Amino acid sequence: MGGAREGTVDRSRPAQRWLALGAIAAAVLAVDQFTKEAVRASFAPGEGVHAFGEYWIQHFQNYGVSGGGLEGRALPLAVLSMIGVVLLYDYLAPRARARLTLAVGFGLLVGGGLGNLVDRWRLGLVTDFIRTGERAFNVADVAIFAGGTIILVALLVTLARILVRGLPAQSTSSGG
Repeated sequence: MGGAREGTVDRSRPAQRWLALGAIAAAVLAVDQFTKEAVRASFAPGEGVHAFGEYWIQHFQNYGVSGGGLEGRALPLAVLSMIGVVLLYDYLAPRARARLTLAVGFGLLVGGGLGNLVDRWRLGLVTDFIRTGERAFNVADVAIFAGGTIILVALLVTLARILVRGLPAQSTSSGG
């Protein structure tokens, strides 16, 4: 019953974990590709409309990563990153109590990564369209950020639980 304790490995339901991750990743990938295609069909590069406040919907072509770095060499980095993320999930999921939270976080991360990877493979660039100031991003980028944040919080909570449970009981005698 219950789940695995911290420090133990629970391999009881790997198919369910991977199914949850895959469903979330597929949903993110579908929404990301739909929105990017809508922007490409509606606006030429550089064109767009004001949305609200500092935000614009503007077609922007990103040939690099993280704001344009590694221009033209981003595909191999993206593939290696996706492999690393999947391997990290495979290692962490059976060991952490926050298995559902990790499935959500990694699902967002994988779905966002695949969304940008599909663009790089098909087009040689990523379509960004949410613009604020000099920054431009897309649904995949939002999913990657949200997924990374969820994973970080889940791991920090797990670590805090381990540390709290691992503290020795305080002595009531004066040890001097």
